[in-house]
Amino acid sequence: MVPPQRRVPPAHATDRRSGGGRRSRQPRREGGQARRVHARRDPCPGHEAVNRSVGPELAARPPDDVLPQPLVRAVLPGRTPHVALRSDQPCLRRRHHHDRRTEGAGEPAAEGDTGRRHVCRPHRTHERRPRRRPPHLRPASGDPVMGALNQRVTDRYAIYNADCMDVLAALPDESVHGSIYSPPFAGLYHYSSDDRDFSNARDYDEFREMYGYLVAEKLRVTMPGRTTGVHAAVVPTGNTGKDALTDFPGDVIRIHQAAGWQFVARHVIWKEPLAVRNRTMAKNLAHKTIVTDSSYGGVAAPDELLIFRKPGDSVVPLEHLHGFENGYAGAEPIPSDLLKYRGWDGDQKSNRYSHWIWRRYASSVWDDVRIDRVLPFRDARDEDDEKHVHPLQLDVIERYLDMRTLPGERVLTPFMGVGSEVYSTVRMGRYGIGAELKPSYFTQAIRNLAAVDEDIDMQENDLGLFDLGTSDPAGDYEGGAA
Repeated sequence: MVPPQRRVPPAHATDRRSGGGRRSRQPRREGGQARRVHARRDPCPGHEAVNRSVGPELAARPPDDVLPQPLVRAVLPGRTPHVALRSDQPCLRRRHHHDRRTEGAGEPAAEGDTGRRHVCRPHRTHERRPRRRPPHLRPASGDPVMGALNQRVTDRYAIYNADCMDVLAALPDESVHGSIYSPPFAGLYHYSSDDRDFSNARDYDEFREMYGYLVAEKLRVTMPGRTTGVHAAVVPTGNTGKDALTDFPGDVIRIHQAAGWQFVARHVIWKEPLAVRNRTMAKNLAHKTIVTDSSYGGVAAPDELLIFRKPGDSVVPLEHLHGFENGYAGAEPIPSDLLKYRGWDGDQKSNRYSHWIWRRYASSVWDDVRIDRVLPFRDARDEDDEKHVHPLQLDVIERYLDMRTLPGERVLTPFMGVGSEVYSTVRMGRYGIGAELKPSYFTQAIRNLAAVDEDIDMQENDLGLFDLGTSDPAGDYEGGAA
């Protein structure tokens, strides 16, 4: 700061070279600094005109040139208070989150700007609060309270009508043995109008960000050495007949790897082209594209089951001492001469029954998955639904459970839908944990799980054993059980 100084010579000084009455102009010093200026004198009556306007002889008349920055900030005569300056217009300024600011209705807008603004609450001005993310993006510590609309917890499963991030937040670290689910296909389907629904992301980038938080939470709750299975498929950018594809499975792989998962397997689920055409009505998947212009011809994109493993060694090895003995989840019947080897307790090299199943489960292409073997889901649709999802096939779920988990273990599905994953988990003797945000889907899941509860209770009362080959409302195993 510099003291208030006068920036021009006295008003009576004139330039002798230009005649009387003209003020002399002093040269500026090197560096743009003004010459010495003098303190302002008290104004005299002659300095004001009759109409009280400022006269030409005012001693504090502003200089002709723009002053350098140090002098602009000098204390003005009379110690006039400074006015707060803004670098940009309010409408152009970027909106930032403030730890002690909140949005609220009824608070005045700043400088005539419309809409709700970030303002300080008077009673919380000095309160320190951590920054909070939106609920669906908020990381969890393992013990927050879930905001479930409804729930059902039994000795066989625990399902919640709630946001999956809230459910995962309530699970302790390393408490889940495995997980399998089908995430929202990045805008391909819209399941509900809830803002927390992943399918309602504003764009693909926001969806990937939201999904990344889920993948990180899933890693936290999964035991070391255990796996997660993600059902995915490529997503078309539209349905004009000339559209490209989004590599959704590739993005799922990259998101898991970024979170710390290891990508270990990929199973491709074959789809019949005409059936896909009739279900999706894809304009580029038709025989007429070969006739008109085959350069736009599409293909029946397969589904994919991606397997990821959490680094570390499993505390309990996944031992199958008698090989695969729970039947075969597929359309192809097991040869009758192999049924005698089921539950073989001898040398497992001779277990032809289990070897026959293993060769199909370990294949990179699953071409005998029964596409229509799904749980009832039509009653779960709402009248205002624009698009609907086809539930994950039970064959796919049961193959994952048989290969990657053991009876009695906990299996998670964060996108439960109508309960397909939990249903198969319970039927195969595991404990299911599921979360579903849409109430109509959750209600249908309760109906489906009530059916499996009734079947298991009947089996325990009549036979005292658990047999996968009985009472399957989605379709019995075809030759899969003896």
